[in-house]
Amino acid sequence: MNSDEVISRLEIRDALQRYCRGLDRRDRPVAVSAFHADSHIVHGHFAGTGPDWVDWLFAEPPTDRVGIGDADPALDVVESQQHHLTNQLIDLEGDVAYSEAYFLEYTLTMRGAERFLTSVGGRYVERYERREVGWRIAERFSVRDWDSVTLVETRFPGWERSPQGARDRSDPTYRPGFHREGPVRL
Repeated sequence: MNSDEVISRLEIRDALQRYCRGLDRRDRPVAVSAFHADSHIVHGHFAGTGPDWVDWLFAEPPTDRVGIGDADPALDVVESQQHHLTNQLIDLEGDVAYSEAYFLEYTLTMRGAERFLTSVGGRYVERYERREVGWRIAERFSVRDWDSVTLVETRFPGWERSPQGARDRSDPTYRPGFHREGPVRL
């Protein structure tokens, strides 16, 4: 593997990680930066461009609701969300790359006084292109391998002593100098 191939693989992984961080922090510019503007995305019942997909997820009132059973998903309040990337296979062909990346998504949602954890395992099957702006997603279809919704009846003891994550720029990782200062000290 030559240095261009190594750099390309790192840039492709970085694009996918930006997408996940952007969704989890509801940071549109970060999430959209993973896609070419003319990309084509098929994700469940959605088909459109990558930027349109992110806008759909971030719409007001929010549409990234889980929907538990037959109840109206607009009643859900998403407390937190995490996307985890696991295995990623990348095939490079010049300025085009094909990727299959496994993901785990966890969403903690409140419906009234009840808390639910939605877990999803799936794969992003993608075509990347290297253009003037670098490697970005040109085409994606999302494959759902499994999912579950579980009522959360108890919380981990002492959880409230940890810094609380946020789904916006108030998250602790956005504080100035985060990368230079290291972790938050309690």
